[in-house]
Amino acid sequence: MRGLQEPLLKPMNEDFNKRLDEALKARAGKNNNAEKDTSAIRGQDLSQAFRVIVELTLSIAICAFVGYWIDQALSTMPIFLLLGVILGLIVGFVTVYKLSNNMGYSIGYADQHKNRKKDPKDNEVET
Repeated sequence: MRGLQEPLLKPMNEDFNKRLDEALKARAGKNNNAEKDTSAIRGQDLSQAFRVIVELTLSIAICAFVGYWIDQALSTMPIFLLLGVILGLIVGFVTVYKLSNNMGYSIGYADQHKNRKKDPKDNEVET
């Protein structure tokens, strides 16, 4: 009985192995695309973080420098410097807040999503 089954199973095994190899290659291709997408997102996140750090640092530095310059001109050493640092912190945090509220919005994003409403299952549905 074993001799009768071997010729029947051999073509099926070859076909199965061929389909399995194709599926594995397709999955490997999808994983490579997913890794590329992940690295692109990671790069965007790093870019956004760098922008936040630069905006916050420069706003504090510029306002502190202006405060220091006013203190030198009026001979009132720490008063305007401290006011400049406080003003720089406020300006920096307002800028970071504005950046964080606009994350994900690019040209055309708001137009595409303004007519979308959420259904009870928290899925977005186009109206």
